[in-house]
Amino acid sequence: MCCLTRSTLSSLTSTTPSRPRPSSSLFLTSVLGNFPSVNLCYSGDLGKILQRERKFTEDRAKIYAAEILLALEDLHKRDIIYRDLKPDNVVLDEDGHALLTDFGLSKEGVLDGAKGAKSFCGSVAYLAPEMLRRVGHGKSVDWYLLGVLIYEMVVGCPPYFSPKK
Repeated sequence: MCCLTRSTLSSLTSTTPSRPRPSSSLFLTSVLGNFPSVNLCYSGDLGKILQRERKFTEDRAKIYAAEILLALEDLHKRDIIYRDLKPDNVVLDEDGHALLTDFGLSKEGVLDGAKGAKSFCGSVAYLAPEMLRRVGHGKSVDWYLLGVLIYEMVVGCPPYFSPKK
């Protein structure tokens, strides 16, 4: 179930890339109808790039992390939690900037964790402790997932990863 309205998504995104990026909201993909525009994402997603390169240098990971942090801050200022931060949902545009995509699990109107979202959603390797405990979650979920993503970019696999599954 998508928790963001079309008008909210439209107000969050830009339809054309610009150089340099003057606003944090430009680290979110553009939206055409209900589908993110992929024509801006020439370099693919971080999941595919990590599969190919295994891990990134710390400097490269810091740049991507900073751009993702700006996108999350922009969403949080609007009381939206993203909840699905993982390498496959971060795409790179033609200039190599990281952009968030796939807002299907995002939720509007979340002001604090205790009274926030209660739904259990996300990918298994990227579930925050609050979600696992089902105690309600808020913006802290996104910060936890950013930490997981940074770890994966630098180490080459998510924390708590086991090849045995």
